[in-house]
Amino acid sequence: MRHTLHIFFIVLVLSIFATSTKAETAIKLNAVYACGGVLNPAVEIAVHRNFTVQLEGVASFYQSLTLGKKIKNMPLLLGLGFAEAHWFPMESFMGFYCGPTIGYGIFKMQKYNYWGTDKFQHGTALFLGAVIGYQWQVKRWTFDLFAGGGWIRSVYEGYEPDGEGNFKRYDIGTYPGKYNVSAEWLPFKAGLMIGYRL
Repeated sequence: MRHTLHIFFIVLVLSIFATSTKAETAIKLNAVYACGGVLNPAVEIAVHRNFTVQLEGVASFYQSLTLGKKIKNMPLLLGLGFAEAHWFPMESFMGFYCGPTIGYGIFKMQKYNYWGTDKFQHGTALFLGAVIGYQWQVKRWTFDLFAGGGWIRSVYEGYEPDGEGNFKRYDIGTYPGKYNVSAEWLPFKAGLMIGYRL
């Protein structure tokens, strides 16, 4: 998970940089993800009266996770980074906004189309899409309700238990020595960011 540490280091450096500039800046954390034990910090910087730029990271460290009957003892290891532009019709950090988002990261998890099986995937993903949201403020605190989605391209290897306590590639016969590649249109982010404007 070295890549995860790199993502958080970049977000930390950008946060320090943002606090040293005179631009309006908000440091935020996704409260919904945090309740599930997933970290999703962000830094949003106003670059114009109606535009902001947001940089964020997502990290999960679950080696084994069980959620109901469909997901049993599966890893949920993520290290993702996103960059976004937000356009606010009213003014930065106020009201409705929308904009493009791009992201990249590594994962070791069970993709949604394998739920109910004992298989999981390990690889990288590229995200291209859009985000919409609504922000409001209470004094210097910001609340950002948002959702985003778009095109995801994943390059990965598939694994399943070998019956001896280890894991083996289940897709090696189909793609000998190669990776699986998939692309799909899906929602890939949502939540409630709680932040503080500096």
